[in-house]
Amino acid sequence: MLLMLLPTSVFQTLIARCHQRNVYTKVEYDELMMTLERHYLTKPIQLGKYHRLFSLQQQSGQSTNDFASQIGQVTRRCKFPIDLPRAQAIVFAMGYRDDKVRSELIQRDHMSMEAALEHARQLEGVLKETSRSNRPSNLTELSSVNQVCKSGAATTTSTPCHRCGKTGHKGDACRFKDKTCHCCGKRGHISSVCRSASKQQQKQLKQQQSTQKRKKETQQQNSHNKLSVDFVKIAQTAGQTTPGQYFSTLCGLS
Repeated sequence: MLLMLLPTSVFQTLIARCHQRNVYTKVEYDELMMTLERHYLTKPIQLGKYHRLFSLQQQSGQSTNDFASQIGQVTRRCKFPIDLPRAQAIVFAMGYRDDKVRSELIQRDHMSMEAALEHARQLEGVLKETSRSNRPSNLTELSSVNQVCKSGAATTTSTPCHRCGKTGHKGDACRFKDKTCHCCGKRGHISSVCRSASKQQQKQLKQQQSTQKRKKETQQQNSHNKLSVDFVKIAQTAGQTTPGQYFSTLCGLS
């Protein structure tokens, strides 16, 4: 009759808890009841009940009779008498200062203060290791840390280098860190960012650098054009010479 009244989900859970045995013929009634109780009945945490009892305070607007009645109702859920070691454990757990440790202590019914003390030390060790690692405890903190790192990196790469004035790198990685400034004669920066030079001098230096750059580009372009003309001449004479003469032309021996 019991098995017929059970919901399908409970019946399937019972079969699984009985290791797939035939619950109709292979499992006794007492074992079935014990299995259901172990799975569905939660054992009340007595220490939590005591914590609630000894933490009771008369609320604003609550009459004296109502407060006394509330104490009686909570007391009925606790087991008495309490022996001395257990009472010490209750006081220890309730009076613990750290909220995180206390919330864990009151979830276990310690039989003595020594047991509660050992549990508290273990919890303290876990909290110390967690704080020492400085790891984000949730996704929100992790996202915040990543955002700070990204903004820090962006600030670093967007700041002009004090050695050359360009962005995208730090001063330690600048290729001009060993160069000597033509303006002040000091080593470690170039003249375009020299703080010793006046604004007029810096302007003239920039103009000179720009002129030199254009001159260099013009020379490279002329060299490229000359090379192209030489190749055209070689191609034109290639069909009129022997292989040996052509090779000599390429090598500049003719």
